[in-house]
Amino acid sequence: MTNLKIRFIVIMAAIMTILSASACINYLNLGDELPAFAFAGTHGTLYVNVTDDWGRPVFEANVTIAGNSAYWLTGTDGSVTIENVTIGNHTINVDKTGYIGDSIIINITADVVNYVTLILEGGTLSGLVLTSNYNRIQNASIQLVDYPQYSAKSASDGAYMIKGIPSGSYTVGAFAVDFTPSTAFVTIVAKNVSQEIFILTRPYGTIVGQVLEGNTPIFEANVSVMVDQIKYTALTATDGSYLLPKIPEGNYSVIAQKLGYSTGTVSDVLVENGNTTFVNITLSSLPARLYGVVTTTVNIGTVLVYGATVEIIETGDFATTGPQGDFVIENITVGTYTIKTTAPGYEENRTYGVVLGRGVTVRIDISLIARPGQLTGTVRDDHTAQPLAYYKVTITGPEYRETYTNELGQYAFPGLTAGNYTITVRGNTSISKYSPYIAYDIHVTSEGVTEHNIYLAPVKESLGGFVFGMDLPHSFMVLAFGIVIVILTLATYLRLKRIQQPEKAPVEEEIIEDMKEEESRIEEKEEPVE
Repeated sequence: MTNLKIRFIVIMAAIMTILSASACINYLNLGDELPAFAFAGTHGTLYVNVTDDWGRPVFEANVTIAGNSAYWLTGTDGSVTIENVTIGNHTINVDKTGYIGDSIIINITADVVNYVTLILEGGTLSGLVLTSNYNRIQNASIQLVDYPQYSAKSASDGAYMIKGIPSGSYTVGAFAVDFTPSTAFVTIVAKNVSQEIFILTRPYGTIVGQVLEGNTPIFEANVSVMVDQIKYTALTATDGSYLLPKIPEGNYSVIAQKLGYSTGTVSDVLVENGNTTFVNITLSSLPARLYGVVTTTVNIGTVLVYGATVEIIETGDFATTGPQGDFVIENITVGTYTIKTTAPGYEENRTYGVVLGRGVTVRIDISLIARPGQLTGTVRDDHTAQPLAYYKVTITGPEYRETYTNELGQYAFPGLTAGNYTITVRGNTSISKYSPYIAYDIHVTSEGVTEHNIYLAPVKESLGGFVFGMDLPHSFMVLAFGIVIVILTLATYLRLKRIQQPEKAPVEEEIIEDMKEEESRIEEKEEPVE
């Protein structure tokens, strides 16, 4: 019996030795588990989360427990779970190349998951993002090239900061909308701050300025610039300011326009990439224009008033009505005016509150009141009785007046001094098809209305001539004139010929003398000898 007990004890000791040796081997080889022989109530689980000092999870950080040669590596989420940790206080450490490590003491509780967070401290990169004019750029992106997790956005003051960067050398890029990217090579040291200022330039320039009339801003003026057949435009604000962004580098003309103003152009505007060019443009108000027709109403109807004076009282500008009663006043300064209209024989007329805006054309038709003592009538064709429009009618006598007939051939002379008048009507062209008309002793009273209708007789047509565009008499006149020219030319020629003949006379005389001498010699030979 004693031997059996001894044998049992030896066998159990051998089993325990084998189990202990197996546990030691597992502990030394696995590295991520504590001894397998742990007993319930004496161990707990440890969950370790590792981040950098900006809160990013750190992958493959090395986690250790003081007094234990094993180590554990964090996953992509920066965490690792360690099981079978003995209860009690333990120092948990974490480290990774490029970071300043961290440690913490934690009391492990049995049969629960014990959580702990460790922070690895890297370096810091900070600085500013500016334009070439040193203006701050907001919302620019700053990023370590090839390491997109290390990035930041610039604030309203252009400042940025990236923390938790492992020690090392990096290429850093700065990017912003509408700007050309910029890069820099920086060295980061854990727990230190490195600084870098980025200057970004635009791949185009900007044109800004104001549109003014003197010192007065012009609202909603259109400002434009042509770039490769593309028009860039902007409207001015209430203070006259405008902005033309994203203009490619080059030399341009900036044009400002608004209805009622002259067009303003500024040439040779140089735009440079990344720069702002200031261009103020001055416009001036365009003058107004006033026109219309002056008429009157008499016993025969509404007729035109020729020779009336239409005047702007405030400026002194004036015009006189023409044959059709029309007038035009140009280049009037913008404003509100009173228009005065006067003519012999008519009551003065005033039109108030006429508004003349910038560059506008305003029409005013004016009706004058005719005074008593009127001579009126209608001018017609003697054969067809058709009214003759725009024929000049002149009267002489106590007063001299002239006017023109309207479209219905009507005319009027109001406000005449009483007496007898001579009336004359002539055609409205230099070559009229009507004979002039003259009538004498037309009596006009100072208070009454005298109507005198006029009939013009057509000029008799002459025979057609053989010269284009002329009648027969004028054609013969041209023919006679041509014959006279021919005769004069021939006479001149003969006269010149006669003047040249004396130059040949000496030669002829010599020939005649020679002939006489020869005849004399012949006669001497023929005389008989006594």
